[in-house]
Amino acid sequence: VDNTGVTEYRVFSNNAWVGSTQVSEYILSDLIPGNTYRVVVVAMDGAGNISEPSESVTIALLIPDTTAPVVTVPESVHFQEPVVVNCSEDAMIYLVPEAAFGLADSMLAAFIDSIRLASIDSMFVHADSSHFMNVEALANGSYWVFGIDSAFNLSRPAAFQVTGVGM
Repeated sequence: VDNTGVTEYRVFSNNAWVGSTQVSEYILSDLIPGNTYRVVVVAMDGAGNISEPSESVTIALLIPDTTAPVVTVPESVHFQEPVVVNCSEDAMIYLVPEAAFGLADSMLAAFIDSIRLASIDSMFVHADSSHFMNVEALANGSYWVFGIDSAFNLSRPAAFQVTGVGM
């Protein structure tokens, strides 16, 4: 606020001038995830008077989690054996019949909801620990296990075969 009117706001990030604006908002661009920015603003009036710096605002940009979990299972199990599932991070695990999808696994990232709907079993697993899924109710055939972490990163499918049903 100024008795003759503010004509410009100057924006500083980490003590370096980044730009000016005539309105009371400014969009910071080219910010880098993982960095922290201390932002202050000074106002200038038509006579060239400059205000004291505003209180600083600290902006911390988190590094987004883009790493998909890695799920491992044995290549095949007999129908009376449990499937041992391991995952590289905490995640929801979904067991899906391979026949539920006619798509290449590289295209499945867009189909998280479809995976959930096609799932015949699911459970939460903690990172780097073994978990068992019971396959007694499954038919002979191919199955996929997917992991979806809290950032909604989707693992590649871990495939296994169920054998021995009806023997």
